[in-house]
Amino acid sequence: MFLITERWTCAFGVATKATLRGESSIDPIQLTGILHPSEVAKMASFTHPGLYAASKIRRAVKQAIHHVESEENVSTKTSGFRALWMEIFDMKINSLVGQVGGMERTKATPLPLPYVSHLRTCLLLQLLIMPHMFYSSYQLWTIPIVAVVSFLLLGLEAAATDCVCPFENRTNHLNMDGFCGTLIRDIGQILTQLNYTDPV
Repeated sequence: MFLITERWTCAFGVATKATLRGESSIDPIQLTGILHPSEVAKMASFTHPGLYAASKIRRAVKQAIHHVESEENVSTKTSGFRALWMEIFDMKINSLVGQVGGMERTKATPLPLPYVSHLRTCLLLQLLIMPHMFYSSYQLWTIPIVAVVSFLLLGLEAAATDCVCPFENRTNHLNMDGFCGTLIRDIGQILTQLNYTDPV
């Protein structure tokens, strides 16, 4: 029963990655041995797959707590502990969802238009004026000098653009695939230490 929670926690990480990258589907291979392909497809069919995975985690936790209560015949006096545990788990799940919301706000916040227009206008003027400024002093050396300076200035502008949304699958962006792999590996290690051999 508790293993369902770990399965959907892994799915939550992968679904969050897909949402932040704007991917419309989730590759079932990423969750091989964790979720059935049909479960992955159903999760991907929702507008926000991460929220679907979070609801699955929440439901699994509730079922697990009720299962323990029924097996151990928990009395009315100790049922408050069940409510306390449920509240703790709810706080943890809400924290996960809140962090995803923060990353989505980062993704949806573009660079201010005045900054972008001012930066690019200044760069364009600088690159157009430089050859005329340098030619009288450097003659043919103007070409490599302008090329190097242009490379440096345009590199700064490209870095600013890359910082706007760091979740894409590009070299300078966050290694979301690595984060998901670490999450799945760590959960698998925890299950192994608890002597769970089959996470499905």
